[in-house]
Amino acid sequence: DKSLEYHLKSLKIKEELGDERGLAASYNNIGGIFYEQGLFDKALDYHFRSLAIKEKLKDKKGMGSSLGNLGMPYTKMGNYTEAMAFLLRSLEIKQKINERGGMVNSWINIGEIHFLKGNFSKAEENFQLAFKEANQIGERTSELLTSMWLGKTKEARGDVKGALDFYKKYAFLKDTLLNEENNQRIAELNSRYETEKRMSQIKELEQSKSIGDLTIEKNKTEIRLQRIFLVAAGIV
Repeated sequence: DKSLEYHLKSLKIKEELGDERGLAASYNNIGGIFYEQGLFDKALDYHFRSLAIKEKLKDKKGMGSSLGNLGMPYTKMGNYTEAMAFLLRSLEIKQKINERGGMVNSWINIGEIHFLKGNFSKAEENFQLAFKEANQIGERTSELLTSMWLGKTKEARGDVKGALDFYKKYAFLKDTLLNEENNQRIAELNSRYETEKRMSQIKELEQSKSIGDLTIEKNKTEIRLQRIFLVAAGIV
């Protein structure tokens, strides 16, 4: 894995420099890669290392993030008690420092555990909090995710109409995000085209300037030769 290789090299440099904040970030990134690979024990190891440094540095925001990251592997491993303990600690910190985007993530992850345990009422409570906050701060991706979870939760509770409403919101938000992404890509392509066109025009101008310079130099040379010829002929 090229990404893992890069972060391990970066980690070694930060260890040599004694860069604690950099180390915490590297441990976090490596833990995230192991999590995506399904290597949850290794993910936990690196997230614990990251948390230890952040606690030492009294980095509240970083601590909230690391505690949340520790909850996710435990969730995948089916250890819901440990997962919930870390997620609740994470949420508490994020609420204290008013990190609204982080609070949304915590509510989603806590809601997921309640859903997996069959506590659909508690799951819906957390998903609703996440959905409302995500909507207020414009976190479209989180709003999309929570609308899907709310649809599933309401369906599990037998609320067919409520489930359908949120599935419709999910479909609408998904289309909106896809359109925004496509529009951004089109804008990037247009920008790239305009840049390439400008560069082409600059090259043409540079070439025409070179041709002009050569023409001027040629004319100067011809004038000098004519003068030499006239002097030699005794005309001047």
